[in-house]
Order: sequence, then C-alpha cells, then structure tokens
Amino acid sequence: MFKFFSLMLRLFAGKGFIMFLGLVLTILSFGSSLGLLTLSTWFLASCYLAKSIDFNIFYPSSSVRGFAIARTALKYIQRLVTHKATFDVLTKLRIQIFASLLPLATDIKQMSQFKSSTTRNTNKEEHKKATPRTGKEILNEVRATNASNVQQKAKTPNIPISDNELFDRILKDIDNLDGFYVNIIIPFLGTLLLFIGFTIGLSFISPALALVVGGSLTLVTLIVPWIFYPLGKKISANIELSSTKLRLAFLNYLELQFETLIFAKQEQKTQQLETLNQELIQQQLKRDRHTNLTTLILQLLLGVLLTVAIFGASYLQVLHATDLRFPGLATIFIFLVVGAIEFIIPLASLFLHLGQIIASAKNLETLLANKDAADLAQHLIDVDLDKAKPHHADTSKLYPQGLEQDILAKTESIGIKVSNLNFTYNQNAIINNLNVSFAPGQTYLISGDSGLGKTTFLNCLIGLEQSYTGNIEFDLYQQGQVFKTIDANSGLQRQLCVHLSQRVHIFNDSLFDNLKIANPDLTPEQAKQVLTTVGLDYLAENLGQILGNGGRSLSGGEIRRIGIARVLLSPARLIVLDEPTESIDSDIEKAVLEAIFSHAQQLQATVILVSHNKNNYSYCQHLLKMQKLNNTTILA
Repeated sequence: MFKFFSLMLRLFAGKGFIMFLGLVLTILSFGSSLGLLTLSTWFLASCYLAKSIDFNIFYPSSSVRGFAIARTALKYIQRLVTHKATFDVLTKLRIQIFASLLPLATDIKQMSQFKSSTTRNTNKEEHKKATPRTGKEILNEVRATNASNVQQKAKTPNIPISDNELFDRILKDIDNLDGFYVNIIIPFLGTLLLFIGFTIGLSFISPALALVVGGSLTLVTLIVPWIFYPLGKKISANIELSSTKLRLAFLNYLELQFETLIFAKQEQKTQQLETLNQELIQQQLKRDRHTNLTTLILQLLLGVLLTVAIFGASYLQVLHATDLRFPGLATIFIFLVVGAIEFIIPLASLFLHLGQIIASAKNLETLLANKDAADLAQHLIDVDLDKAKPHHADTSKLYPQGLEQDILAKTESIGIKVSNLNFTYNQNAIINNLNVSFAPGQTYLISGDSGLGKTTFLNCLIGLEQSYTGNIEFDLYQQGQVFKTIDANSGLQRQLCVHLSQRVHIFNDSLFDNLKIANPDLTPEQAKQVLTTVGLDYLAENLGQILGNGGRSLSGGEIRRIGIARVLLSPARLIVLDEPTESIDSDIEKAVLEAIFSHAQQLQATVILVSHNKNNYSYCQHLLKMQKLNNTTILA
C-alpha cells in the first residue's frame, strides 16, 4: 500500500495546487449539501416548537437559500477543477507510459523475453523493491510485471503474451488510474474532513454528543477502506481478468470472422464468447451481491448511530442537559446522521474497486519509474501550454534526436562496416561473428537459405533491432571522403535510409498521404508519375481516396507496389530492400527493378537487396551469399 501511494505521489507531482483546490471545493460543496439539510430541518422543527411572535424566520430562511445557491455553484466549480486536474494527470500519464514503451519498438529480443515471462513474479514476495534501475532493467521488469497480470497461464507457462493482450492491459491500467483522484481521493478525503469540521462545530452545542456522533461518523469513514478493500480485492481482480478475456476473444472473433466461417468454426467461437460472457456476468453478480451486503452493513451501523443521536437529542431537548439557545437546535445531530448516509454509503462501492486500481498501478510501476519519460511528458505539456521555460527533458534514451540538416545535406553516399556481429533469439544463435563491408554507392544482393538471418541482419543495419552484440558503423561520405561516422545503435541512420520490408504497412489515410511519408515535399504530379511507374496508374486518378481499414481494399501486389513507390520518392542515400518483387506480376517486375536501380544511380545510393528471385541478380554489382561455416556466419 505504501508503494502504491508513493507511486501516486510521483504521478501527481506538479499538480498539487489544483488538486488541493479541488479538494477544498469538494469539502465546501459537501458542507453546503449537509448544511442545507441540517439547517432546513432545524428550521422546520423550530417553527413548530417556538412561538411565531418570538421566532425570527428571516435569518434562517435566507441561510437556507444561501446554502442552496452555494451548493449548486460550488458543485459546478468543483467539477471543473477536479476534472481539469484529472485530465492534466491523465495527459502526463499517457505520455509517460507510451514514452517508456518507445525503446521496445527496436528490441525484439527483449520483447520476446517479456512475452515468454507471463508467469514470472506472480508471487508478491518475489517483486523487487523499487531501486534505481537502468533503462533495459526497467523494460525487462515491465514485461514481467504486466504479463503476470494479464492472464493466468500456470498450466502453460511458456505461452507468450500477445501484442493485443499487452496493449489491452496497458490501456485498461491507464483507464483505472485515471479515476483514482476524482473517484477515490476526492470523495474519501472530502467526507472525512467534512465530518471532522462538523464535529468541531457541533461541539459548541454539546461536546459530548458531538464527540459521539461526529467521532463515530469519522471513525466509520476511516475504517471503510480497511474493511471493504480486502473484501473486494479478489472480486475486482476476477472481473478484470474476465473482461479482458472476453474483450480479446471478441476482437479475435471479429478479426478472423472470414476464416471462422470458411472452416466452420463459427458456432465454436460464438459458444466461447457466450461462455466468457457468462463468466463475466457471474463475477459481476458476485460483486453486486458484495456491494449490497456492504451497503446493508453500513446502513445498520448508521441506523444504530441514528438511534443514539435521537436519544441524545431528546435528552438535550427535554431534560435541558445543555443550554440550548434556540428550540429544536438539538435536532441538528439527528439530521447530520441522516445526511451522512448520502456520503458514506458510496464509499463502500468505491473501495471495492481500489484493488483494481492498485493492481493497475503495480503493472505500470516500472514504466512510471522511468524518470526520462516523466521529464519528456512534463516537457511536452509545458510546450503545449506555451510556457516560457519548459521542463528540461533528456530524450536520448527514448528516441534518436535526429541529425542536423547540414549533415543530411552534405551526405552524398554511405558506406557500412559490420564487425563481429552476433544475434541470438530465444537462446538460438541466428548470426555468429559476421564481418562484412559495403562500399558507398555500390549495389549488393544477399541470397541464402531461409532462416539464416538475412532479414534480421537488415533490421540490425537500419536500427530496427538493437539487441545484437558487435559493431555496425555508417560512414557518411562527401566528395569521396568520410566526414562523419554513425553507430547503428543510435538509430540516426534511419534518416538516411529507406527500407522496403516484407510487410508494407498501409496507413488508414489517403493514398497521397501514404506516399508523402517518403517525401514531405511530394507534389500531386510526382505522386501520379510514380504510381504510373509502378503500374498503379488507375489509382492516380483519385489521390484523395482512403486506404487501409474502412477504405479501398488493396491486393498484396498493390500494397507491395505502394511500398516500392515510397522507395522511388525517397531521397535516401541507403536503400534496403527485402524481397522487393514478391507478389508482383512478372510483366511489371522488370520495369519496377529498373526504376529502383535507376533511382539509386541518380542519388549515388548504396543498395542492399535480399532476394531469392534470380531475376534480381543481374541488377546488382555484388552478389553475396549468406551461409554458416563452423558456427560462423559468412556473407561473401
């Protein structure tokens, strides 16, 4: 629990004033509601007990109207302030979480370790205490922590967590933490401080009765979290698990609906969804029964306290055990308890969800411990608010800073030196002690049997994979001389290269914007020309048509040719191609290859092409074959 609150304090850092203001407004709003109830009931009782000629009705009636106006105004302002604080915290939380996840995109090896550790650290005693950690230690820990809370896989401990499960888990955790301030902190502290204030105020009427009634209400408010949090912890965890299973199963059903229909598995899938849905409903019914039981217990406790308040008020009123200056004033104690029911009963159901929030905080703990990501989040928020001095952030550990424009302009060609490159995946050696060089402005074709690591080698070159050992250096040439050397781990080389992978991604955007990502200065005329070159002239008639999900469907060959069009539009001095003519018709293949190598020759670009297609061999100056000899990867 202490670690949870320390984590929340780090998350709420810098938002203290607006959060405190929201708490003050909440107390005033609650006080206005409770004051309106107690004052109006006292007013009615006093009018009945006192003689009309001796009782001034104007002061109490104006006070009742004042409380009513104050309650409405304060609730409105309180909602504005608390939701502003919530949105500020949520903005920082989301930026920080996804900034911490950025390094995962270029570390498939550690991602694999994460996915294979779904049952790691499931025992609370095995969790390490929060200590200063390196960036890679943080990434390793977040994988183990998140994976252990997504799904119980004790029977199949080696089954890795899927990307969908991970993403769903993170989004759910963020949503859970989103409501901690406005749904837990504000109601609990507001109610607690309100009862303390009323206890002090009513002590001027009767210290003994104020201590009994107000102290009992304060005590009940304090013990609610400690009683109902442990009771609802397991139920909340089960609901979270069941809802995650159902949501992922439904998304899987929608994604594979076509295949499910073909293989006659639709009935089986719908039955699975029905089973998961019933499981979730049963867990929700169990939570509702738990909530009803807790509500009954609290109502019984408050009923006993109300009885005590009635007898105490009667004793004060009838026997005059204290000097009441106004008739019926003792009834305030009674209606204080009646009004308190409105504030205490909801607390029980709120704290039933606290276990869910604490579990989410534990999942995200290692991500939130990333100080670089926290600094970046605060920096981006300050920039968005146009602050004169934005918070300083060191983003070098999160993503490359980028090359200066003069370096980009000076680079005429690129040479590559690879020395002692090793890469392992799931404890299997893929690349062993590879040494190779690529001269600037030359074209290379790499062939070899499948599974030797050709695609992995390309990913290491362009910085999409950084979990290798060894050195990969990029020499930037100007007028035949090296003026700068870049290490592949920096990721800076990605600004100087264009990559056509085996899977071309089509964004849910217009055709023109899908091409523009290769060249920000693209014109419609250039787009039409390159589409004609790759045999997609029929698409050039409408550059604004939407592609991707919900847009125009594309065949595998069309998607491939859009990727090639991006290559032809890019001014990059390094062109990396992985099976560029796959899924392309033979009558278009030759024209496409000629266009690619003509484009490379104009730019003096270095070309590295991986292919099994012998039709590609004649276009390259150097033919390299990847093979393994004596546990050493050779590229020659």
